[in-house]
Amino acid sequence: MRDAQLAAMQRDFGASLLGDSPDAALKWVHGDDGLARDRLFIYRRNVQTSLLECLQRRFSRVATALGSDQFDSLALGFIREHPPTDEALVNYGAGFPEFLQGPQAGRIERWLTSLAKLELCWHQSYHERDDERMTKDALSEINPSHLGVIRFQCHHTLRAFSSDHDLLTCWEDATCAPAEDACLMLIIREAYTPNIYRLQGAFRTMFECLQAGGTAADAFSTAENDTEFTSALAKLVSMGVFSRAVI
Repeated sequence: MRDAQLAAMQRDFGASLLGDSPDAALKWVHGDDGLARDRLFIYRRNVQTSLLECLQRRFSRVATALGSDQFDSLALGFIREHPPTDEALVNYGAGFPEFLQGPQAGRIERWLTSLAKLELCWHQSYHERDDERMTKDALSEINPSHLGVIRFQCHHTLRAFSSDHDLLTCWEDATCAPAEDACLMLIIREAYTPNIYRLQGAFRTMFECLQAGGTAADAFSTAENDTEFTSALAKLVSMGVFSRAVI
């Protein structure tokens, strides 16, 4: 089979499985016994159902907030536009939060896209490879004279994004709309389960400085005093945010 023919066959099978042309692939079936269309329909249904169940599990809180009918309709729209490119479904759905922001999703509450991003970040953190974590003992051993050059390397399981809403509310109960309260959502896996934190004010500013590669002295300049700096840094370490300090 030539490359052009192979590409055409793949397009037709893609349209049959995920698109609006379920019969497109029938032209490639040789020796049809009259049941090819039924078999293709079963295959189409199994593929779409598997991907739909994947999204339902990955974004279960968004599904609860929207209701099953609306969520399934949106999810099937996403599936048609974004078929999987990886044989492992553990990575599927990465573009769903952005899809909910587009015109295809219609008019939905803005906080739902942030909730979808939070669920995706939690999932990614859960499946991320592990690494050593910086301890409080290691923090106490840092020479104060190194503050101008020392930087903190974030842990591999860390995910963070800005939100205009307090998503912890709907994380606990997806039937409740969250209050508008700008913050930074931080997800970090400790042991086997990712934890979720919301950072605001000087604590958020200091973390963002360190996450961006700023030195300890840069972060210190964002704090009001020594106590605020040391307590915030100690809390970040206790949360498991950093894997190590580097000079």
